[in-house]
Amino acid sequence: MGKSEAVKAGKRRSGDEAFRVLQTMNKQLLARVKALELARIGGAAQDGGTGKAGDYEESEESGHFTSMVKDLHGDIDAAYVLKKALEADLTATQQKLSEEEAVRAELEARANMLEGKAALADELREDISFVEEEQNKTFRRLKEVTSELEQVSSQRDGLVEQRDRYAERLKELQTQRFDLEAQVLDLRERLAEMVSLFGPKQAPSS
Repeated sequence: MGKSEAVKAGKRRSGDEAFRVLQTMNKQLLARVKALELARIGGAAQDGGTGKAGDYEESEESGHFTSMVKDLHGDIDAAYVLKKALEADLTATQQKLSEEEAVRAELEARANMLEGKAALADELREDISFVEEEQNKTFRRLKEVTSELEQVSSQRDGLVEQRDRYAERLKELQTQRFDLEAQVLDLRERLAEMVSLFGPKQAPSS
């Protein structure tokens, strides 16, 4: 039980106890009044035939009882007023307690809502951490792939240069081949002319 709940419970117990005390006092006072009235009636019955002296004593005793009864009635009225004041205070206290309980319920609802938001925030933080970790992994993999791509691109550029060199060399060799074939053809034509002029025996050996 919290401190505020203990205070509230104490207030309720105090109000209930005060109300019970007032009820007990009220019952006791009523009992005393009834007993005094019965005593007065009994005394008057006993002194019914005593004459003037008895009448004087009865009148004096009756006045005494009447005064006591008035005092008791005054005490009862004061107790009744106090009871009403305590009841009003108890009602106000109960109303205030109800208002405090309503405020407490609202605060508990807000606390539960904040706890839910805090739990959601924790989940979001976990999700963000997971996404950041995955993002870092992706960045690292992208860096590795970029490095590999640069290496492959460099190798490709080297192969392209080598291909171009080979193509140029092939072109040069083809040109040389054409030149050599032209020279061979020219030599064969010259050989054929010499054979036709000098004969096969006089033609120089090739």
